[in-house]
Amino acid sequence: MHPVHSSDENPSSDHRSDFPVDIVGPQKESERSPFFKRVSTENPFYLISAACVIHSTGLSMGGGLPLSVMISLIGGYLLLLAVIGIGIVRFWNVWDDARSIFLTLILLMLELSICFDQSIALHSTSAIVGLVGLTLGAMCLVELILRVLKIRLPWIYRFPFYLQLGLAMLASLIPMAFSNSAESSVVRWAIYGVSGLAGLSMLTLIPAIRTSRDRVEFAGCPWIWPYHPWSLFVIVWVCLGFRLYLLTLSFDPAFELSANAAYAGMGGIFGGYLLVPMLLGMSWLLLEAALVHRHWLIQTFALSLSFVCVGLSVEQRSLNPALQSFLTEYSQHLGSPVWLASLASVLFFAVAWWRGLPFARRGLVVSMLLVSVMDPKRVSFQRVEDVNLTWLTATAIFLCLVGHQKQKSRFYIEAVVWMVLGLGSRNYFDGWELSPVEIQFHLVALAVGVVSLWSKDEAMEEFKVLLILFMVIATVRMLFHGVTGIRPAGFASGYLLLMAVAAYLLSRVHPKAGFLGAACFVFACTYASAFTEGGRFLNHQVRWDGLRQFLIGLAFLHVGLFASAWKGGVFKRWAARFVTAEPLPEPSPELKGQ
Repeated sequence: MHPVHSSDENPSSDHRSDFPVDIVGPQKESERSPFFKRVSTENPFYLISAACVIHSTGLSMGGGLPLSVMISLIGGYLLLLAVIGIGIVRFWNVWDDARSIFLTLILLMLELSICFDQSIALHSTSAIVGLVGLTLGAMCLVELILRVLKIRLPWIYRFPFYLQLGLAMLASLIPMAFSNSAESSVVRWAIYGVSGLAGLSMLTLIPAIRTSRDRVEFAGCPWIWPYHPWSLFVIVWVCLGFRLYLLTLSFDPAFELSANAAYAGMGGIFGGYLLVPMLLGMSWLLLEAALVHRHWLIQTFALSLSFVCVGLSVEQRSLNPALQSFLTEYSQHLGSPVWLASLASVLFFAVAWWRGLPFARRGLVVSMLLVSVMDPKRVSFQRVEDVNLTWLTATAIFLCLVGHQKQKSRFYIEAVVWMVLGLGSRNYFDGWELSPVEIQFHLVALAVGVVSLWSKDEAMEEFKVLLILFMVIATVRMLFHGVTGIRPAGFASGYLLLMAVAAYLLSRVHPKAGFLGAACFVFACTYASAFTEGGRFLNHQVRWDGLRQFLIGLAFLHVGLFASAWKGGVFKRWAARFVTAEPLPEPSPELKGQ
């Protein structure tokens, strides 16, 4: 719950007239930013008081005070705060301070439930009955506050709130029900199941997200949407996450650890993976909110939370024995947490893309690539050499389908790039005359040439320029290898001949793209390489002292031929044809004679 929505924040809203002018009470609005005013309070002393009480009672949970005394202290303070919160609203109209008090009540309710953990772990019937009774009492208290202050909270909000609050308070009963099992790991699976139930409970809020904000904004209180009522759920979600950690301390047998090690070193089975099911539920809620409200910030959070889940599922290399044991069993039955989180992100982004959320398609591609570098039995990313070609192929097919649908060449090229990188990581290009990196570049260039046969978009024009640049660089490099003899005999000439033929074929398809000029350049380099390699071959096969001078004479013959072509204006006409596609007029006979 959050402070009053001032008239300058939403001048078009007419809900403000439902409240008296002095509903805020005597306190004045400070000159803070609107966001800071919504998440802060000018009276922090209620929060400081609650923090001191929670800390003092938390120090006694290890056995310092009897359970009945703890319940009396926390419960009495909780009721006192509730009375104060109701009173300052009913008599003084101080809604801003009441917001802090009502949110603090949820924390105190969670602490009440934590007090029963030790007794419930021992299967105390009175503790179970007391916990259930206190949970029902807490819900009745919330309902009493809503009715007394006439705050209208529709049941599409109220039912999920009671469900999640009840789960946070009664969570200890779930591992307790399996604590007598012969298999100690059953309790750990029960703790993990609490996180799954928390995630499922969040899906009950989908109807609330799809409804209009007018049903809850200024519904008996001056708090604005979304801070009311979503701040209530945020506090409950934080309590659920903290409750999961406490369950691992109270109910996990942790036979692999000593009790002191488990408590002092944050041992046990708690890890980021334990929060993932709950966070996945939040991501689906954010997805619905992003689709309904189309706000860029909500869309960013919705798309980012799936990757946060993947990051939390990656465990560090040094694990305590208890966590290592459970993750091994977890991976054997379901698959590694990071692999499952990646699969969940694939499903999430697929649904988001199908429902038209911006940037979801890119997230789907990234999540599919993440799955391709993961092993179902490993708790971290695997080596790049073990990339899963099935998922990589699926990613490439998806990109090709998108390219066909959008008529965009860049998707085809991206699909080829990922496939080439994946095949290269599996060492499929080793053992050839060209290096693996060279082969990968040539395959991508080949893909650009093939896609250019039918794709005519703007991106392809840029790819054509890059392809011509690649041909020129590769030609000069291979010519150097042919002249210096780095490559085997005939390899450079054959390579350049194939490159020249490819450039000529592309020039027939794209006459104005510059491929004809590239083809002529490559043919010239092919001839130079063949001439050089042929001379080197004759030098090794024929014993003739005048062979070198003979080859030099042939070389000067070519120089003279080029000089004549220059005087005849051949290169100017070719340049005009390749650059402007408009050939110059033929020179007159007099100019030719000169």
